[in-house]
Amino acid sequence: MCSQLARYTKDPSLRPNVDMMFSLHICPFAKHIDQFPKLGTWYPVFGFGAFLREERGQVLAEMMEAVRSRGPVVVVGPAYLNRLHEAFGHVGFVKVPNGKFCHDVGDSWTLRDDIEKQMLAASGRFPSQSVQFLAAGGMSMKVTIMKMASITP
Repeated sequence: MCSQLARYTKDPSLRPNVDMMFSLHICPFAKHIDQFPKLGTWYPVFGFGAFLREERGQVLAEMMEAVRSRGPVVVVGPAYLNRLHEAFGHVGFVKVPNGKFCHDVGDSWTLRDDIEKQMLAASGRFPSQSVQFLAAGGMSMKVTIMKMASITP
């Protein structure tokens, strides 16, 4: 997984149209990322909590309105994210196992082939639109998202 993540991270042409976010609180690399413009665009965030707190959720609402204007939204993540229809306005969901909080079996790396197939199926439901995937699932999900961006038009 690490070698694949490094490859996608170092070459933005392998992940077209993917905006990357990193957890500012756990990533010691965050303060240095601007020194590497060839890595593409990365945004420091602390999860969606920050967007929910700002102006009582108005920032997240505006963000999601902008995302939905680009195409249908599909959430790819742990089961509890599927309950956030009001926040995300998503039309599809792909479950990513989360053993820690959801007591699921497996994880986003061991089940990546199934997750990728489900993402392709979700995208196939909207053949004339650009599906916007909101994904959560740790480092392995970053690899999956970048791989999917590299193989889909």
